[in-house]
Amino acid sequence: MEKIKLILLLVACTLIPINAFALDDPEYDNDVEIDGNTYGLIYSNQTAILLNWGKKERPSTTVTTPKSIYIDILKKEYPVTAIGNHAFSGAEMGKIVVDPCVTHIGEYAFSSCPNLYQVELPDHINTFPKGLFYGSKKFLFLITNRKDFEEVGDYAFYNTGFYDFFYDVKRVGNYAFYKCTNLEGFDTTKDGVLTEIGDYAFYGCTNLNSITLSEGLKSVGNSAFDGSGLKAVTMPNSLTSIGSAAFARLPNLTTIFFSNDYGTIQPGIFKDCKKLRVVYLGEKNQFPQNSSVSPFEGCTALERVEAPIKNPYYMSGSGGVLYSKDGTILQYYPPGKAIDKVFVISNDVEQIGNNCFFENQNLDIVVLPNNLGRIGNMAFYKSSVRALVATAPSPAFISSSFYGLKEQCYLYVPADSYGSYYNSWNYNRQNFKYMGSDGYPVGCDLNGDHEVNVTDVTHLITKILEGAQLWGNSYLDVNADNALNVSDITFTINRILGVYE
Repeated sequence: MEKIKLILLLVACTLIPINAFALDDPEYDNDVEIDGNTYGLIYSNQTAILLNWGKKERPSTTVTTPKSIYIDILKKEYPVTAIGNHAFSGAEMGKIVVDPCVTHIGEYAFSSCPNLYQVELPDHINTFPKGLFYGSKKFLFLITNRKDFEEVGDYAFYNTGFYDFFYDVKRVGNYAFYKCTNLEGFDTTKDGVLTEIGDYAFYGCTNLNSITLSEGLKSVGNSAFDGSGLKAVTMPNSLTSIGSAAFARLPNLTTIFFSNDYGTIQPGIFKDCKKLRVVYLGEKNQFPQNSSVSPFEGCTALERVEAPIKNPYYMSGSGGVLYSKDGTILQYYPPGKAIDKVFVISNDVEQIGNNCFFENQNLDIVVLPNNLGRIGNMAFYKSSVRALVATAPSPAFISSSFYGLKEQCYLYVPADSYGSYYNSWNYNRQNFKYMGSDGYPVGCDLNGDHEVNVTDVTHLITKILEGAQLWGNSYLDVNADNALNVSDITFTINRILGVYE
C-alpha cells in the first residue's frame, strides 16, 4: 500500500505544471501548521505551499523540503509543490535541499539566513526570483545540474558570499549581485543568450576581475559594474545602451575596447577609473557635441585614445592624441600623456574641442596655432598648464572663457592685439603678458636647430619654469638685462613675429 501511495505521489508531482518562480505565491484555500512549519492548502489540485519554515534549526543542520504532507482531517497526502515568499527568511540552518516536487519558489524565499551556505535546486527550476538569497551573507554554493536560466531576478544574490556564476542566463536584474565581494567569475560565453544587465547588478563586486560580455547583450544599466574589480572591458557589437556610471570607479581597469556598433560615449560612464591607460574606440564611436563633462572624467592616468581608420569622426595622432577626421579639430589630449611638457599644436588645427585638456596635470606649456578660431567648452578645466602662447593676430572664440584653468597660468599674446585678447578671453589681467618690449635680439636660436621659431619659445619657457639660473645659461638672456624672466620670453616671441627687424 505504501509503495502505491509513493507512486501516486510521484505521478502527481510530474503532472503539476511547472511555473518556476512566479511573481506571487499561488493562492491557497487554508493554512495548516505541521511540526512548527506553516503550509497553505490548495483544494482544487490537492497540493500544498510551504509558507513558513518555523522549526528551529541548528547552523549545522541540512533541511530537505518535504515531498508531501499528510492532512489527517482530510485523510489525504498533499504534495508540496511550492515554496512561498520569505518562506525560509531568517532561518538558522546551514544547507537546504529543495525536493524535486517543488515547481515554484517565491521571492526572498531564502533571504537573510545568517548561516546558510548551500542550496540544492531541482533541475527544472529555471529562474532565480527577486531577492532569492538576499542578505544571506554566508551563502556560497548553488547545486543544480541546469546550465541555462531565464533570469537572475532583482536583488537575487544581493550582498551574499556567492563567488562563481557559470550559467547561461538571459537577463541579470537590478542589484542582482550587489556587493557580492567574493564573486570572482561570471561566465555567460554563449552568444545570443544574455541580453540585459540591470542597474547596479555587479556594484561593488571587488573580486570580479573579468567578465565576458557576449554578443547579443543589448544594454548595461546604470552603475552596473561601478566599483567592481574589472581589469579590462570589451564591448560586444550588439551593445547599444550603456547607463550612467556603468563602469565607473574601477580601481583595476587599464584597457577599454569599444564595439564597432556602439555610438555616442556619454559622460560619466568610466568616471574615476584611476588606472585606465588605453581606450580603443570602435568604428561608430563619438563624443557628445556639447557636453561640459569629459567622458573620461577622473581617468587621470589615461595616456592614449586610439581610433580605427574606419571611424568617420576621429583619427589618432602621434602618441594617442585624438583629432577630428580632417585634422582641423584637436579633440582630446589624454590627461595621463606625460611624454612632453610642451605641446605645440599644429597650424592645421582650427578648433580645440570641448574638454580637450580636461584634468591634464602633465603639460606645462601649450602653444596655440596661428589659425585657431575656437576653443571649446571646458577645454582647460582642472588643467595645470602654466603657460599658453598665442601667436595669431586675433583671439580665438572661447565658449566658457578659461574656467577651471590654473590661476598661475600666464597667457602670452601679441602686443598689438592685447586689448582684443583681454576683452575676448576674459581672464585675469595680471596673467596676460605682452609679447613686445624695447630691446634688440641677442641671438634667439635657443635650442640650436638653426631656426628662430616657436620651439625656441617653448625651450625658453621650459627652462625658466624649471628654475634655470643666469650663471651657466647666459645664452637664454636674450634681451641682455642680466636676468632670466618673462621679458626674455616676450623678447623671443616678438623676434619671431617680426616686431624687431
